Amino acid sequence: MRIIIHAIMVIGLTLLTQIGGVIWILSRFLPKYKKTGFITIYIIASIAITFIAPFFGRVRLPILNNSLHAASPIYWMFNRNFVTPELHNMLIDMATPHGITEYPDGIRYLDASFPFGSMPLLPHLSHNDGKKVDLAFYYQNDVRRTDKLRSPVGYFAFEYPDIESCPPAFPTLRWNLDWLQPFWRRLELDDNLTRDMLNRLKANADKHNISKVFIEPHLKKRLDVSGDIFRFQGCRAARHDDHIHVQIR
Repeated sequence: MRIIIHAIMVIGLTLLTQIGGVIWILSRFLPKYKKTGFITIYIIASIAITFIAPFFGRVRLPILNNSLHAASPIYWMFNRNFVTPELHNMLIDMATPHGITEYPDGIRYLDASFPFGSMPLLPHLSHNDGKKVDLAFYYQNDVRRTDKLRSPVGYFAFEYPDIESCPPAFPTLRWNLDWLQPFWRRLELDDNLTRDMLNRLKANADKHNISKVFIEPHLKKRLDVSGDIFRFQGCRAARHDDHIHVQIR
């Protein structure tokens, strides 16, 4: 039973953080690391890979930057905020020089990629090369714009269409999660700010080699945005009416 538990921890921590499985083994099975403990080793390793990852073509997105930062601490705590230098520069350029002061909380990123190699960042199908990042929507309450998200992690709070265009299928990653929706904050999508973000991405597409922005067709119509970069990810992939998926060439 202990072997099974350790195997589950190694697999789970690897899928969540990439480096967590190795650190679990170090902290549990190598005598020289046992006294240090998993959390201590993990923190030290996470700090270290910030400086190591650039040698492998990845850089960590800002953590404490007011105009560009993680929507939730889990994205930097789990080392899911690494991108190529080109994508990093694009996001910095989008966030800082243009002074997005009208945004309540700057540009907030969600999942990007892991620091090393081409390991997939589950549950995403394509976040494995540092060239993709998800951005959070903007919301408002009954009175004003807010810096809060509908869900704590920025995902799974869907803007459902009036008529679902995707038929049920199996297997699929298009989870509707109807049972989960009542637990989210009662906030409305801020159409103006979200539209502005999409249009900024479109305006910077040539400059920063932005190749695709995934967003559901009903939101594309609702927000009145157009352009070749705006794509539908397909009915078997995860929904994209809870976040903006951006990728560069």
